[in-house]
Amino acid sequence: MFGEILVDKIRINIPVYRLIQKKININSFQRWIKVILSKYFFKGAFNVTLSRNQVKITLTPTRFKPISDYTYTDVNLEMPSEEWLYDLLKELGCFKSENRRIVEACKVVKLHLTKNLITEHPVITYIDSLSNRTYKRIKANIIESNETNRTLSIATPKRHRKVKDTNGDRQFILYDKSQQLKDKAGFEYVILKAPRRRQLVFQAGTILHRRIERVYFLQCSAK
Repeated sequence: MFGEILVDKIRINIPVYRLIQKKININSFQRWIKVILSKYFFKGAFNVTLSRNQVKITLTPTRFKPISDYTYTDVNLEMPSEEWLYDLLKELGCFKSENRRIVEACKVVKLHLTKNLITEHPVITYIDSLSNRTYKRIKANIIESNETNRTLSIATPKRHRKVKDTNGDRQFILYDKSQQLKDKAGFEYVILKAPRRRQLVFQAGTILHRRIERVYFLQCSAK
């Protein structure tokens, strides 16, 4: 959970014409994908849509359903194993499938990488320091701020000047993850999914008062 790089979001696009070439019904294909994903992910952790002649599959791998018989919290703090993820992509037909044309058609168009780190000082101290720095070819902005949390965006500028104030192809998001879990999800306690880490139960919100458990969350988005 801490110090590991997690895949927090992934989007795979499949062109409709490739499915039509294989005589695959688009609506049936979407329903089939949803049935598969509902077995492995919590509600709201995946989405399957049809837009601009593309079937778009969006996943939050860190909200996977573990095979377990004990209580755990649905949070995006842990990754399934690499083998688990490959098996899922294979079942979806996007990896080592017999249908080579569909595999070739699957394109990853969005990838969010995250890392949770333990800090020695309050998270806001690091955010303020980074927001006040001078960067070359990168802009830093506070994009959200309230009484309990603050979110910093560090991103490359958009290459096309005609497009209004939007981020470029690299973006880092930093904020206090523990405080976010308390404010937005209402969690007071979090029980991790992995059996080997079952004892790692931390209390969201109050962990800011314990130096060893202060956490900030870094999100890197590649578009």
